[in-house]
Amino acid sequence: MAQLIDYDPARHSEELRRLTTAYLEEAVPALLEVGLEEDIPGIVDDDLAHPEKFSPPTGRRLLVVEGGDVLGSGAMRLIGPGVAEIKRMYLQPDARGRGLGRMVIDGLLDAARDMGCHEARLDSGWFMTDAHRLYRAAGFTECEPYPESEIPPDFDSRWVYMRRDLATELA
Repeated sequence: MAQLIDYDPARHSEELRRLTTAYLEEAVPALLEVGLEEDIPGIVDDDLAHPEKFSPPTGRRLLVVEGGDVLGSGAMRLIGPGVAEIKRMYLQPDARGRGLGRMVIDGLLDAARDMGCHEARLDSGWFMTDAHRLYRAAGFTECEPYPESEIPPDFDSRWVYMRRDLATELA
């Protein structure tokens, strides 16, 4: 049975490197279509070099683990008073379609509430349609781009921006 655990850089850095690399490699074909090239090793190295971005007290990174195998991850960071941003949600392909993505997003939203957040936001590439369905099912709705997003403004028209009021519970 799958469970969520907190990311521990001392124990999970290689698994996170593998997942983050796979996440970015899946995005490359769509990004190249619009002229956006990514230095995947550089992005992964930078992400792993700064675990504090997604660590308490201003963030959280969760891993979904089953039978000792790390199947996916997701992160959350505070971007303003009472506002969290969901980042880097990824499940390896053979783990998809089993409700694990919903487990990760729900865990991150719970962590945001625990940090006193009243709203969660996220951005997602136009090509991530399965992720968009997950986010909508978790109560997110589309919104305008927000300034704390890491997406360059030139790409706003191709990105999907979403928000969720954390005071409401889904049935």
